[in-house]
Amino acid sequence: GAILCGCGGDPMNSSKDGALVIIELSAASGELEIKAEDRKAKKAINDVKVSPAQDAVAVASEDGRCYIHDIRDLSLRTVCAKVASTIRTLDWSEDGKYLAGTTRSFDTVWFDASDGTLVATPAAVRDVAFATTTSPLGYRTQGLWPAIDDGADIQSVDVSKDGLLVAKGDDHGHIEVGFFPCTQRKTMLPAPGHGSHVSKVRFTCDRAHLITTGVFSRAIIQYCLHPLGVNKDGVGVVVTPDRDLPPHASLAREKIGDEGDQGEEKKKE
Repeated sequence: GAILCGCGGDPMNSSKDGALVIIELSAASGELEIKAEDRKAKKAINDVKVSPAQDAVAVASEDGRCYIHDIRDLSLRTVCAKVASTIRTLDWSEDGKYLAGTTRSFDTVWFDASDGTLVATPAAVRDVAFATTTSPLGYRTQGLWPAIDDGADIQSVDVSKDGLLVAKGDDHGHIEVGFFPCTQRKTMLPAPGHGSHVSKVRFTCDRAHLITTGVFSRAIIQYCLHPLGVNKDGVGVVVTPDRDLPPHASLAREKIGDEGDQGEEKKKE
């Protein structure tokens, strides 16, 4: 497999700021090799997102622009319109037609992925489904924010691929995991580990782990997520589902299965 990296951010070394690199593990030498590299951005990369069709990659840079590259050779397709504040996160629509961005000034902007133009009317993308949710802004993630401002901004959010869980990381180094959508403030499961600002939180594809990174510490922490019930050591895990929301499909199937098993046991008795 290959790794797609956005470079930059080291104040002591800016030689690679804005570079987009594809790295692969060589079967012959067993070492990492650079397979492709491009550098259209002028400053450090904040976020990199591959399109749902896996034919393009969107790059958000500190220079205030977003760049869309062809994923095969990293050739530039288009440059999105420049906005007033730097874009921190990007999300592709499921059909690959739009990009949603969250700026450092906590605004949400949308781009037409075909030519990079800014979507002037938010109503045009009101009913568009997005493939990922990494923005801390929006109706479905508004419950992640405290009722009273505590002075700590949420720096990163991620929703698991199955849409069941949401994780957040903030300026205080707090990591929390809860049920998604999160339209109102609920008790979430804390995950200690970071001492200060968290830059990214991401679920793995199978939702078995949560990967987080720190800003100043540059620490990378991997959390293991245990299923409902007990963990590998047999310790009970207390879970309180969000009763205000319909049960997730996977949980509903488990409940039906349990009731069916109990019914069969009663018949045998």
